[in-house]
Amino acid sequence: MLEGDGVTSAAAAEAEESRRREAEAHGRSTDGLMDIDPGTEPRSRLAADLEHAGTNGDGGANVDAEGGEEDSVSLTAPTKETETESERPTPPSTAKRTPAKPSQQLPARPSQPARPTPPPPPPPVPAKRLRPITSNFHVRFTAAKKHPEEDNSMESWYKHKRHVLIFTFSGKPVFSRYGCEDRLATFTGTLSAVVSKAAEFFKASKGTDSLRCLRTRRHTFVFHEKGPLWLVCVSAHGDLWRPTVELLETVWQQLVCILTRGIEKTLYSRPSFDVRPLLGGTDAALSNAVSWSSRAPMGLSDGWEALPLPPSVRQVVTDSLKDIRNPHILAGLMVADHRVVTLATARHVSLKPRDVNLVVNFVLSSVSLRQAESWTPVCLPSVHESAFLYAYVNFLTPEAGVVFLSSSSDAAIFHLLSGHARQIERTLNASGSLESILHAMRAAPVVIPALTPPTAAPPAFSLSPLTQLQGSREREIVAHSGSLSAQMGPLRFLHVAFRVPSLGQVFSSRPQGHVESAEKTKSLFQTYASCRDLVDGMQGPNQVFVQRRHDVIYLWDSPEFSLACTCPEWQGISSVGLATLVQWLRSNEKTLFVSPIPQLPR
Repeated sequence: MLEGDGVTSAAAAEAEESRRREAEAHGRSTDGLMDIDPGTEPRSRLAADLEHAGTNGDGGANVDAEGGEEDSVSLTAPTKETETESERPTPPSTAKRTPAKPSQQLPARPSQPARPTPPPPPPPVPAKRLRPITSNFHVRFTAAKKHPEEDNSMESWYKHKRHVLIFTFSGKPVFSRYGCEDRLATFTGTLSAVVSKAAEFFKASKGTDSLRCLRTRRHTFVFHEKGPLWLVCVSAHGDLWRPTVELLETVWQQLVCILTRGIEKTLYSRPSFDVRPLLGGTDAALSNAVSWSSRAPMGLSDGWEALPLPPSVRQVVTDSLKDIRNPHILAGLMVADHRVVTLATARHVSLKPRDVNLVVNFVLSSVSLRQAESWTPVCLPSVHESAFLYAYVNFLTPEAGVVFLSSSSDAAIFHLLSGHARQIERTLNASGSLESILHAMRAAPVVIPALTPPTAAPPAFSLSPLTQLQGSREREIVAHSGSLSAQMGPLRFLHVAFRVPSLGQVFSSRPQGHVESAEKTKSLFQTYASCRDLVDGMQGPNQVFVQRRHDVIYLWDSPEFSLACTCPEWQGISSVGLATLVQWLRSNEKTLFVSPIPQLPR
């Protein structure tokens, strides 16, 4: 047994010595812990142990992170220069390293929490659509815009730029554009006291004068007395007195349109009478009258705006509208948003421009009138300021509808107009005119194109209000423009407003360039109002030229017409440009205006 052990030990020793000599002959270490290869540095024992402990046949490794989920990482394989024979996997080196299979998870980095997934990028913000100058703010009006929760004890109430208040001579509030009337009684009472105290200084006028305006550093208080009611506008826009009085007069006329002037007699006899229950839900009409007046380039009292429409389409609408005979029907019109498609009146009736705007504003401000066929009382100051007419309202589309005014409240008139409205709808649909009206509404207001200066005098148009422009001054302009037209390129107008008093209509183009935004347009219209205030009451044609930083403004006011236009500063205002603009307006008169005003058959 001992001998056998000795033989075995001797054989083992001999085999070990033989293996050592063979290893030295091949240049390898005998302990297997290091590989020595010329041109490479030996790796540490810890690195080799970590690699050999976790390496499997596929060259991958599995390491669990502490208390965390497994994450896949890649191990860098040794380069061809540093890879030795002892590290080559089996099978032989001719086989390529097999990549890790999807089911085999690679080791996760220990103690490293997973990075949070970044949030997705926000969706692109659509380009802000600029609001038209007189857009359908009637449709968008809600009670929230009135801010009924506010009163004069809150700072937010004073941040509104233009307040309009109506109160009785006893200080009882009737209407406020912002805030709750019940909670503004102390404020209106203070204003009433100021008016009463100031009246003591006007005793010499024997009641013909009263407080009109107060100015502070930031605000303008404009007072307008109408019988037992006071209308006050508090503005932070620097408004002038005369345009503000016109605004308050429009609000007063809208109040009369709702209540008639019979309310004055009631307040004189009962000073403590509460008018607000009579207004009902018509506060929107008064608020919209303020908003619309501030966005009208010529004022609501000067004219109503016609929808630019091809003459053939307008003629179809006019013929279908006036195809009715009844002595009680005073007027009929078709509205498209705040613009008028056509208007027809009885022979003995003459509607003032303000009356047309009052009816349009009253109809568009009422949601119930636009949603169903309606029959409602309405007062027109120019017809009879103490009596009601009756308006038949029927909207053919959400934006366009017909309105008829009747002097009788008989139900038979309502049914007659109802059948006529259905006939109008059938005619417009059959001819395609209704679709043309909707298309014109989307295209309005009209953009003034680049105009080429004329080379000869434009032809005369007989019986046209615009022929008033073709006087000696215009002939001089055109004659001068013929020599300069070859030297000038196309003329550009940023905005044009044109009023024809004989028609009672106003045309306003779409603002372009740097005045396209709502704030810039409002500033432009305020400049128009300032220019008109300068020439108001003067005799003869008046012209005002205003040079601003980026544009120039020209106002031409006469009994026959009023023109306000804005040009870029680099182009300026010239006689050539004015002659070109007048010629363009004359050539598009039938498209821009309802001319002449048709009459209903007897």
